Amino acid sequence: MRVNITYSVGLEDIPKEIDELLSKESETLKDATEILDNLSAASPLEVVENLVALRENLLAVDMRLAECLAILAGYIDVKGQLALPSLSEDTGAEEITDPEVPHAE
Repeated sequence: MRVNITYSVGLEDIPKEIDELLSKESETLKDATEILDNLSAASPLEVVENLVALRENLLAVDMRLAECLAILAGYIDVKGQLALPSLSEDTGAEEITDPEVPHAE
């Protein structure tokens, strides 16, 4: 059974956290490769058991990759939102008004 856990980290630590998560999944993929490499030397029953284990490993990796994508999408969104106020300040953006349209003073 899989469960979700929640914890908070600083915004600047998100890339490091993702690197750590992906590093763990890299190990899981190496384990999956070992299972795949040893399939031909096994009996049919062992092949079935190993294929089930391989699929479970790949499913776990796929789920973690989806989680990493969701985290990074949120990270990119927040970084973009934080950059918006400074963009208008940096460009010196001013409100443009139509001189023909009366406005309150």
